[in-house]
Amino acid sequence: MSQFSTRLSGISQSLKRSRWLGVLLPLTLAAALLMSVVAVLATLSHQGIQAQLEQEGDGRLLETVDHLAGQLNAELQALYSQGLLLQHQAGLLLANNPTELDSLTGLMASVHRQYPWLERIQLTTHQGGVKHYPATPLPQQLLSATRDPRDLPAWYLADAAHNPAFRGVWTPAYLDPATQQWMLALSLPVMDQGRVVAVVSLHLTLQALAQHLQKFAVLQGGYLMLMDREGSLLALPPGTEADWGLQGQISGDPMRRTDDLNLMLTPNNRGRLEPLRLDASGLIGLQLDNANIQLGWATLTQTEWKLLLVVPRESMVIGRLKLEQEYRALLWLGAAFLLLLQAILLFLLVRRDQQLLDAAKRWTPAEKTSVNDEPSFPLASGSEPQLLQWVRGPLMLCQLDHENRILSCNPAFEQLMETTQVGLRGRLLKETPLFAQLQDDWSDHELELQPEGRDPLVCWVSMQRHASGMALLLLLDISRYRQARQQLQSERQRARLAARMKSEFMQIASRDANQLLLELQQMAGSLELTQAEACRRKLVSLEHLLDDIREMAVESSLEEQPDTKEDPVRLQQLVAESTSAVVSVLAAAGRSLHTHFQPELPDLVLIDRRRLGRLITHLLRQAAQMSGQGDIHLELGWKPEGLLQLQLRDEGGRLAESDRLRRFEASTPLGSSYEPANGALGFGQLLTRQLVQEMKGQLDVQALPGGGLQVQIELPVQLDVDDGLNPRPRILVVDDGPVNAMLASSVLEKSGYLVDVAASGYRALELGRENDYALVLMDIFMPGMDGLETTHHWRRLPNDNAGIPVLAVTANALADDCEKFLQEGLDDYLTKPYRPAELRELVERWLKRPEVSV
Repeated sequence: MSQFSTRLSGISQSLKRSRWLGVLLPLTLAAALLMSVVAVLATLSHQGIQAQLEQEGDGRLLETVDHLAGQLNAELQALYSQGLLLQHQAGLLLANNPTELDSLTGLMASVHRQYPWLERIQLTTHQGGVKHYPATPLPQQLLSATRDPRDLPAWYLADAAHNPAFRGVWTPAYLDPATQQWMLALSLPVMDQGRVVAVVSLHLTLQALAQHLQKFAVLQGGYLMLMDREGSLLALPPGTEADWGLQGQISGDPMRRTDDLNLMLTPNNRGRLEPLRLDASGLIGLQLDNANIQLGWATLTQTEWKLLLVVPRESMVIGRLKLEQEYRALLWLGAAFLLLLQAILLFLLVRRDQQLLDAAKRWTPAEKTSVNDEPSFPLASGSEPQLLQWVRGPLMLCQLDHENRILSCNPAFEQLMETTQVGLRGRLLKETPLFAQLQDDWSDHELELQPEGRDPLVCWVSMQRHASGMALLLLLDISRYRQARQQLQSERQRARLAARMKSEFMQIASRDANQLLLELQQMAGSLELTQAEACRRKLVSLEHLLDDIREMAVESSLEEQPDTKEDPVRLQQLVAESTSAVVSVLAAAGRSLHTHFQPELPDLVLIDRRRLGRLITHLLRQAAQMSGQGDIHLELGWKPEGLLQLQLRDEGGRLAESDRLRRFEASTPLGSSYEPANGALGFGQLLTRQLVQEMKGQLDVQALPGGGLQVQIELPVQLDVDDGLNPRPRILVVDDGPVNAMLASSVLEKSGYLVDVAASGYRALELGRENDYALVLMDIFMPGMDGLETTHHWRRLPNDNAGIPVLAVTANALADDCEKFLQEGLDDYLTKPYRPAELRELVERWLKRPEVSV
């Protein structure tokens, strides 16, 4: 007893000494660590949301300036239309009754009332006659100028020397002698028998234009400015000239120089406003003398002026300031919660230690002598400590004797059985309805329980039995986990089904579009020359659109498949297969494709065959669509450091250098999208850059002096030193449709086969005489030599290829057709459209036959 009392006293002292160092300090460190993690996560989240808010603010600014530019452009277009009406009426009047200029007064007054920001409307004839509205007296300077109308800016900018097309033009800002104000004028020449007989001009002051812009609704604290194509400001709010380093004013001193208000010529703005001069629209941040601003701009298509929207940066980050306040409040709340939780845990631990000491003091001497014996599960009788009752949480515990009678349990197990521990003690576990299927010796596994009147439960169950025969049953409810897992599996199946349906739809759409295109081409031959030419142009646009649909079909069919590995590829053969479809298109346009292989180029390399073939096809398609003249040169070279060089040189063009380079750039959110020569949108340039990036290569585009374009691509590859050690079956795909051929070759290459593609029956027979194949996939309906005739010639080849399996791939798979295929020498058939798994299964079944030689 004295030894046990001494040990109990030591335990009590140890608990008291370690309570603070063993509990309080770890809890404090854990709380500090948790608070640090929360602060880091809150900071990262704050930065992400802040970046999102700034991005949304920039997007809102761009949308606003684009909308305002469209509104102003529409007003200027409407003003231009009214000027055309005046031009037409003046032409009729001068042709029939040139002395009755006063009949235009009503029309001029109507236009002037409709646009109050117009200063005056004027008609000047080549004989010096002037008709203007409002009919205010003109000063002597203007009257002397009208004696020779060619001295007026509105006249000499509209004559044949300055305006060969005789269209309406906007004059630069000029000092009006009548009003002593800086003005703009829209001049429209009136023609009679190829010569200018009069000029209709609509004059507006820069001050009125600035006042009109102030009526536009802009973002809070912002203002609008208008700049011409040379960089001179036409309108800006008063008092803002000093912020931009300008010397003059739009209104005020009439003798100021025009260069004083040119943003591009001020020393402070030459470098930082360079994007404003180069891009049609965009957004930049600037630091002025007294403010930090965001500058957005958009170009007016009617006049090529640029509308500038200036917004203070502070007005765009109000949401960010509110977010920072919320995050600070959240951090303080989290810190208070952790402190409260720490105090509660400390209180519970102190209480638990006291309860353990009290329970140890109540042990009998017989129990005290078993301290050095083998440990066992504590029993649960009326006078013994109920240790399981202290275990809280979702884990359900039950203590059993050697006969599997219930001794004790925790509250979670009581809730499962819907009774108390007193009602369960002494009952066999198998007698309870929930555990009638219980085994004597369980391993860890899942068990489905069916409580009466409640939803089924799925529990993870484990029974641990002691050497004394006592056992501990552990249960954990995993119903939600299983439900979530089943839901994820269902969503995954639906996603795969949707991708497969999209792939099949794109194949069917491509097939129908091909048929429609063929019918339109046949109909175009019977039309007249002009109608046939217009029809051919539409057919070219339709072909480009069909190419985009084909690319989408290829991408859709390959979404479910993993990335391919590097395979041995014969470069000259791959180039011949990839260029076959483009050669016919160029030949129809009177152009040619010249392919050159440098002597040091290896014949066999390790590279992704599918991506390299698609890259060559996209490059040639882009070159064919971008220009309508000149030949195309494709050269393949090799660098000793293991780089494959592809150089595409297009001799055609008829485009400016900036336009040629822009047509190989990817689309941007600012609207500078790729536009082919015929006006249709394409995905070729995007796919080309994506493929080069996926293959870890580099792309460089240069404009040639003669109007062409040169594309240089370098791709890292490896030499195939193990070729021939592990031969793989080689399969020939014969199909005149590039999309169908690419789909079949991609599926087979991903399955580990070497694949060659022939676009016609004649090309298939040439490859059959040169290479050894294990199997042929034959399309039935092909121009020239169809699949059945090609099969007849294939069976008479002078090598082993004559006896290999030839499988038909066709859209017609009726019973009579299938029987005809087998009678004509084909071994089997597959119906289009097909799933990749169906193609792989058919090929594997025929290659596994003993008579098929790889």
